[in-house]
Amino acid sequence: MRDLGKYGNLAAEHMARWQPSTYAAIPAEQREQYFLDLNEEVSQRVRDLGHSLRPPASLSETDWQEYIGQTNMAFLMAEEQVLAELVYLPPEPGLEGEDPEEEPFDPIQDWFRQKEQEAIEEDIEYERERKAAEAEGH
Repeated sequence: MRDLGKYGNLAAEHMARWQPSTYAAIPAEQREQYFLDLNEEVSQRVRDLGHSLRPPASLSETDWQEYIGQTNMAFLMAEEQVLAELVYLPPEPGLEGEDPEEEPFDPIQDWFRQKEQEAIEEDIEYERERKAAEAEGH
């Protein structure tokens, strides 16, 4: 299966793990297109909701950093909401406590873990680039 996009991949992994009956009900030859279409829908809804939550443009004229911070937060909030509605759907009955060692599935916590991992990876990449630039400069 090819790359299904950021949200399509998340949805496919989540559904296969937490909604196996629903996942199996999608004909195998249609799954790729289903998750590609879902990726597009989620992307569009995140963009639309993120734009509606953005701070007023006038803020960019007075406090650019605050405007950027609020704009980023608007898109993160939009992504969180849309993922909860369309991607991180509740587990099928009986799968909630499948593994006694495993915490119950919490889509919001899962999303935060993913964002935290992305931030760590960005920090590592930034630090590598900074060190490489320093090494070139010396």
